[in-house]
Amino acid sequence: MAAMDISVAAGMEPFAAQAAGALEFGKARLLAGIEDLSPQQLAAVPPGFSNSIASLVVHVAGLEVGMAHGILGRPLPEDLKAEYLRDRPQNPIPQPANETAATLTAKLNRARGILLPVLEGLKAADLTREVVMGPNRSLTVRMILVMLANHQMQHYGQIQMIKKFI
Repeated sequence: MAAMDISVAAGMEPFAAQAAGALEFGKARLLAGIEDLSPQQLAAVPPGFSNSIASLVVHVAGLEVGMAHGILGRPLPEDLKAEYLRDRPQNPIPQPANETAATLTAKLNRARGILLPVLEGLKAADLTREVVMGPNRSLTVRMILVMLANHQMQHYGQIQMIKKFI
């Protein structure tokens, strides 16, 4: 796997470009970690764990879709809520049905296809803008970008742990 490239993309706000690079690096690692797994392995929840690999991948993708819409100040459309299981409580993370490595890859790629144009459109002033995340909770766009990369890698680590038990 190639080294992480977080160089600044031409014309992109530098921090957003670095976040996009970190997210792409993490996505490549995450997808490489699931490509050879069967649907049964992806759906397995080992004893002592709360999630399957499939649920974690859909959760990561769903957060990206949700944050992209949040940064734009738009509600998440119903079809995306359903596809990314954002139409139900997230604690515990919902378990998707009938996922394969190919369907999970497609979901994560679609989510990234929604998020990246949002990142490409950011200006320096946008990074300090507050985004309301719920009652009594808001984050700056900069913090959302940091959180997205951290969130992805945290769940990548969980996926690697689950793989040891399936």
